[in-house]
Amino acid sequence: MTNIKILEWNINQRSCEKLFPDYIISEIAQRNPDVIVLVEFKGKENKNRLDHAFSEDYFTYSYTSSQYTNKNKVKIGNGIYIALKKSIFNEPDPKEDVAQEEDFKNNQPNWLRIKCKLQTGEELTISGVRIKTGIKSRNRKEELQDRKKQIEWILEKNKNFNNQIIVGDLNYGQSETDWESSLKLNWQDIIYLMRDKGYLDGNQYSPYAPAGSSFRDRTLDWLIIRGISIDYNSKYNKLDWDFGKNNNNLPYLDGYMVPEGYFVISEPSYPDHAILMTEVVV
Repeated sequence: MTNIKILEWNINQRSCEKLFPDYIISEIAQRNPDVIVLVEFKGKENKNRLDHAFSEDYFTYSYTSSQYTNKNKVKIGNGIYIALKKSIFNEPDPKEDVAQEEDFKNNQPNWLRIKCKLQTGEELTISGVRIKTGIKSRNRKEELQDRKKQIEWILEKNKNFNNQIIVGDLNYGQSETDWESSLKLNWQDIIYLMRDKGYLDGNQYSPYAPAGSSFRDRTLDWLIIRGISIDYNSKYNKLDWDFGKNNNNLPYLDGYMVPEGYFVISEPSYPDHAILMTEVVV
């Protein structure tokens, strides 16, 4: 068995290619993860900065946006960035082992999937995911129906992989409860959906997030597993807001305070989600 440290972070680029703050790279490096998953990621220059920082020690894979264009023919949408530590993983084949969101598919979330093999021989499939919001919905009920369909799509898409991790911003959580119960849109219904698709095996009663909140007072970032386990005793497990210390000199931008005492900037491309950190056993 191999222990792997996962770091997932919504870095809040929200379809813009503005350069993200330098501290994103240093905060990731300080936590020394074995797998890096960044969602709401966008921009070739930002990709180059991440690759420059991590490609010596990690295999890096990404796509920088969905292939939608606005009226000015500018690509909009978000991408995913995944990095795998070279000391733990064999190098995946970009053509055979990597898949990503298809263009012009509203039913799909943002997603990037890597089929990996550990140097110890175990196989593992890792998917970074962000459920899209506000695509075509006109009210709350329709919005939640659309998010649920995207979650169901990504679960179905990956149902044939045994050892796997799906991690990212599901834009769904405990706060989405008791809403139109006949349509099965509350959080427990989403958990039932995951179980029906063959996830959350063993002692898993729900997708995993450490104690705390990942966005304002809500938990939206989750880790879904199949065929592996979470090391619940690991001190690595955390919803980490410590990066907020970097915002102390920027008090006049829009944002909010978190219980940990930090001011979190909500303007793109400052990260406004906690860093989800989890140690798993493969």
